[in-house]
Amino acid sequence: MADAGDALEEARRCIDELGFRGVWRRPEQFPGIPALHDAAYEALWDFLAGAGAAFAFHPGMNGVIPYDYLKDRFGDYYTALHAVHFAAEQMMALTTMIAYGILERHPGLKVAFLECGATWAVPYLHRLDEHLETFGFDRAGLTLAPSEYFARQCFVSVEEEEPGWPR
Repeated sequence: MADAGDALEEARRCIDELGFRGVWRRPEQFPGIPALHDAAYEALWDFLAGAGAAFAFHPGMNGVIPYDYLKDRFGDYYTALHAVHFAAEQMMALTTMIAYGILERHPGLKVAFLECGATWAVPYLHRLDEHLETFGFDRAGLTLAPSEYFARQCFVSVEEEEPGWPR
């Protein structure tokens, strides 16, 4: 996570040598680490798309994960922090992948959003579609609606039956 070149090297090792079908990282933005939309990650996105390997986001909460923005609101109330953290981080990661044009530039890149369920995605994609229509995402060069990128390139994991989804 700390270096885009190291991330690419490790992805190549895991996929080419070990046969992994994808790689993951945390969606949280750590101080001093390049943001996901940093140009340094373009080679990683290219490699993963070309290899047919997925890039997965999995949030977490422990002593090293930055979530001060939530502590400012919830203090040390772990249940409240945990309830919000996973879905909020996944929404921010999805926004980054769309709003900065990563999915546009890398149409073969598959992206997974893990351990956050699925019910957050539908209303949030509707919101992103509305924002595209109302404001545009001027840093992305989008040719599709956010919901279309998601349908083409993204998936979520579901740990249990969720309300509103067919059985």
